[in-house]
Formats: sequence, C-alpha cells, structure tokens
Amino acid sequence: MKLLGWLSKILGKRGEKTTVTTATTHTIAFNELDDWFANESKKELGEFFGSVARIMTEIGEAKEQLAHDLKVLGTAEPSEAPPRVLRMVTVSRDNLIKQINALIGRINIPAMGGAGGGEGGGRCDADYSGVMDFYRSTDASIETTLERSMKSHTRTKHLFPKETTAVVSDIRTIKELLTKLKDLLDLNGSKIESFETISGEIRRINEIQDELARRRSELDGIASEIRELEQNTSDQESQLLQLEESDEWVLFTELDRELNQLKQELGDVETSTTELFMPLGKALNRMKKQSESGRHTLSKKDETMLVTCLEDPISACASDVSEFMVMMLQLVESGALGLTDKKRDKIIDQIKQITDSFASKKDRYDALNSRIVALGERKSDLAISRTKAELEKGIADSGREIAQLRRRTENLSEEVERGVQELEDLKKSVSDAVSLIGQVQVVFD
Repeated sequence: MKLLGWLSKILGKRGEKTTVTTATTHTIAFNELDDWFANESKKELGEFFGSVARIMTEIGEAKEQLAHDLKVLGTAEPSEAPPRVLRMVTVSRDNLIKQINALIGRINIPAMGGAGGGEGGGRCDADYSGVMDFYRSTDASIETTLERSMKSHTRTKHLFPKETTAVVSDIRTIKELLTKLKDLLDLNGSKIESFETISGEIRRINEIQDELARRRSELDGIASEIRELEQNTSDQESQLLQLEESDEWVLFTELDRELNQLKQELGDVETSTTELFMPLGKALNRMKKQSESGRHTLSKKDETMLVTCLEDPISACASDVSEFMVMMLQLVESGALGLTDKKRDKIIDQIKQITDSFASKKDRYDALNSRIVALGERKSDLAISRTKAELEKGIADSGREIAQLRRRTENLSEEVERGVQELEDLKKSVSDAVSLIGQVQVVFD
C-alpha cells in the first residue's frame, strides 16, 4: 500500500494526462515485463541518472585535478627557511601527500555508461543504492582525511602556500559535488526506491516460479517412487500369500507353532525361577552391602553368583547355585545378616526350596533351549523360511521408505503452498504498481 500510494503521488500528473488522452488498456505478458519496465524506468528516471552521470564525471575530473596538483606540491621547491623548519615541513608535506593519495585511491566512482554518457549527459550504470554507497564512503573518507591531515596541512602551507591551497581547493570541489549528489539522491530517493522495489518484485516472481517448478517436479518424482514402492509391496504380499499354498508351508507352520510353544514354556520356566529367588532379595542385598563395606567379604565367585541370583538366576549353573545356597544358609543361620527370627526362618525355608528345585528347573530350561535351537535351525534351513524372511524384510523396508517419502511430500507441499501465496501477493502488487505507471494489464499465465 505504501508503494502504491507513492507511485500514485509521483505519477499522478502523468496518469491524469493518460486518462484524458486515452482510456485504452493493453495487455503485456509477464515474460515481456522486464523490458517494458526497463523502458518505463528510463522515462521516469532518465533525468535523474543523467544528472548523476554528469556529477560523477565532474567528480572524476576533480579527482584527476587533485592528483595533478598533488604531484605539483610534491615537486615544488620551498622558500628559504631554517634547516630545522625545512626538515619539519618536508616531513609534513610527505605525510600530507601520502594521506591524500590514500584518499584518491578510495574514491571509486561507479561505472558510467549508456549513449550520451560523460559530459553530454547519459545515465549511471550503478543503481540508487550503489550511488548512495559511493556518496557515503567518499564523504566519510574526505572527512577522515581532513581530520587526520590538519597538522600536516598547516605546516605544509607555511612553505608551500600556493600549492597547498590548490590541493585543498580540489578537495573542496569534490566535497561540493558530493553535496550536489546527496541533494539529488534525497530529492529522488523515494521514487527510485519505489521503482527498484517493483524491479525486485519482478525478479522475485521469476525466482518463486522457478522454485515452484523444481518443487512440483520433485513432488512428481516422489509420487512416482511411492507408486513403485507400493506396487513392489503389493507384489511381495502376493508372493507371501502364494507361499501358503506351497508344500513346505505345512511343515513351516508346524515348526513355527512348535517353536512358539517351546518359547512360551521357556518363558514360564524363567519366570518361575525368578519368582523362586525373589524372597531372597532382602537377604542378598544385605550380603552385598556387607561385602562392599568389608564386614563380610565374599569371594569373587560368590559376588558373581550373588548378582546372578538377583538379576538372572536361570542363567546360573546348578552346581554353582547349590554351593552358593550352602554358603548363604550358613551365613543366615549364623545371624550375621541381622535378620529377625521370623524373616530368618522364611529365608532358610526358601533356600531349601531352591536347593531342592533349581536343578530340575535348570535341566528343563536347558532342554527347552536346546530344542528351540534345533527347531530354529531346521526351520531356517527351509527354503520357504528364507524366502518369507526376505519378502517380509522387503515389505518392511518399503514401508519405512514410503513413510519417509510421504513426510518429504508433506514438507514440500507446505513449501509450495507458501510459495504460491507469496507469488499471488507479489503478482497483485506488481499488477497494481504497473497499472499506475501505464495503462497496462499484466498477463501472468
């Protein structure tokens, strides 16, 4: 709204004139808008850039004159003076020349171009911001140089008054030209920034359209990948169903059923064994603390068995458990653990139950485990087992890949949605702005 308001203001007279002479509105394709807008910019801003070009030319000439007068200062012969004064002024002159040469090196005039460039007019190739940057940097360099060279200037002028005055006059000329340039920039800044904003929006529209094209192409590619993966998954699922019709399937399912049953039994034995040792938990933890404190030190083997009884008793060897239970029974009966009589009696009973039943549980556990290993090997040796595993892995892998691609699709779709919204906003902004510049309707599609 701010841009349109300013364009209405600065182009109002032109717009009124157009309304009087013609009410015809013509259309222009967006891909031709850059050239059209460049021509309209020249019409509106040609005088400004022509003035800038002339000022830049004058600054360049003043810069050359400054360089010339600086050389004259450097070769000038001083008037008679005491040796001490002569040495001091000569050093000051050298410092002044060095500082001003550095200033000349920092005056980087933007490139000039276009028909009629130079003394006769023309336009500046640099944009508004480039010209403004030139003004700021050059003006700051002059101020800094003048401040730093004040003492050297005063001393140099004592013996080289004419040459020093010429150099200072050249710098003053550049400073005055910079002031003219700044006044010109201030007068036309808002207009130029408005045109540069429109130009930037046109560029951004082209960028967004390219970005949207890339993202939509990527979305099409992802959609194709997903379809291919889904087809592969469907084919693999069909192959799994066909496996159930093969001769090996009956044997495979029987082995699988038996394996699951054995694993259930194995789990039951493991659970019942764990429950068998649970009542010893308090006593075992007390033994652990006494061993750590040094009150009742356990052997390395007993320390290992203690941890095993607490965490995974079924993994222990039956003979090791038997030995450990004998040691623990003696410790409990001695009263070393500080248990109450009631708790001590319960622990003693539980130790006896473990001593009586653990070996059979361990034998059953080992037998089941051996049977499971044997059946598992037999099952895995079946061709149908390998085929089934490969198909299931393929289905799972495809599922994960499809999920990742769908997340990527969601992200890209959100980016496209944001891009489309930004594009529509820019199209409206450019259309409205262009309609104020000329009786033109932009066609984007």
